[in-house]
Amino acid sequence: MGICASKSDQGLSTNTKPVQTVSARNNKTVVNKKVTKPVSSGSKLSDANTDSNQKNISPQEAARLAAQKRFDDNIEKETKTELGKKLASERSKSQKTHVMEQIEKQQLENNNKPLVYD
Repeated sequence: MGICASKSDQGLSTNTKPVQTVSARNNKTVVNKKVTKPVSSGSKLSDANTDSNQKNISPQEAARLAAQKRFDDNIEKETKTELGKKLASERSKSQKTHVMEQIEKQQLENNNKPLVYD
């Protein structure tokens, strides 16, 4: 009772006697054996193109470089097509450039309308 890992519940009994545990000590000498590890010629699981500089890079730096490479690849893939080039040029424009283009467009529309006098 009281232990979650107990095998079975024993009823509440007031006549139980405490159990004494006897620990026997062995006076045998322990012989230290040298364990030899098998020598194996392991192989590297990564590319053969990796150089020694990548071993010295911290995990954070490696993650940054991988993210930068993915970003560059994504940008390169998006700008291959004509539509991708147009989108890239629109994205590269600043807010001021967009506003100036809208103003010029409105001025051209206003200039092309003939004035009507009543």
